[in-house]
Amino acid sequence: MGGCNCKKDKDGFTINIETENKSLSKKTISYSFKFIVFLIMLLALPLINIVIVWFIFRTLVLNKEVDIKQLLLTIAKKFKNNEEDDEDDEDYRDLTENDVEMLDVEDITYSSK
Repeated sequence: MGGCNCKKDKDGFTINIETENKSLSKKTISYSFKFIVFLIMLLALPLINIVIVWFIFRTLVLNKEVDIKQLLLTIAKKFKNNEEDDEDDEDYRDLTENDVEMLDVEDITYSSK
């Protein structure tokens, strides 16, 4: 079983070794960065809520279908790295062992002399 990466002092309180070994300036920078990320996420909450309320309004009040599939496909295209990489992979899918010739490889098969 793995440990929690912590120790207890003589009074039985848990001590986190990672934060104890950091200098004050590194702790301050770390907590500042975490706080800034927290604030950014807090600011994003109203935008997320507006989108959710719009989808609910559109489906319940206007009786329109929300095409989530199209929305997800659009988002997926934004995150896709390179379409050219996928096209290159398709060329090699049907290859068999007989179609490929290995270069600069030693033959390590067992053979009796």
